[in-house]
Amino acid sequence: MVSFIPQAIKSYKTKSVEDLSVWMIVATFIGTVFWIIYGYLIKSNPVLIMNIIFILRLNMGNERIISFRIFYQFSKN
Repeated sequence: MVSFIPQAIKSYKTKSVEDLSVWMIVATFIGTVFWIIYGYLIKSNPVLIMNIIFILRLNMGNERIISFRIFYQFSKN
C-alpha cells in the first residue's frame, strides 16, 4: 500500500491522474494474489486475511482511479 503514496502525492500536486501507472497496479494485484496462494498453502490465516483485505481495498482504489481518469479526460474537452 505504501508503494502508491508517491503516485498519490504526484496526482494531488499536478491535479492530474494521467500519470498514474496502471502497470504498477496490475503488478501489485498479481503479487497479492501470490501472497494469498502462499498463505493458503502454509495454512496461515493472518497472511490470508490481510492479503484478502488488501486486494479488496486495491480493487476499490482502482475503480476510483479509473473514474478519475475518465472524468478528467472528458472535462478537458
